Amino acid sequence: MDKDTAEDFIYKTLVENEKKTDPKDKLSRKDIVEILTEDHGVPIATAYRYYKDQLNLYKWEVSKPDPDKQLKDSKDEILSNLLDCANDFH
Repeated sequence: MDKDTAEDFIYKTLVENEKKTDPKDKLSRKDIVEILTEDHGVPIATAYRYYKDQLNLYKWEVSKPDPDKQLKDSKDEILSNLLDCANDFH
């Protein structure tokens, strides 16, 4: 397994783990590294490095604000302020 394929597998697994509600269904770091090393022949140290890199990328992606949500929140706040202003003039 090449680096890009391994990193893609790790990232997709992290995304899928987020969707799972039962912790027993989620793959741990150890599980992911074992899959890479035992099933695909990736060296252990390399597998852990790939995991660390993809976990950092995943955390960074998750922490970025969603522009659509920000826009909706801004619109809701503006509309709320307009409603308050309209009620003050009644």
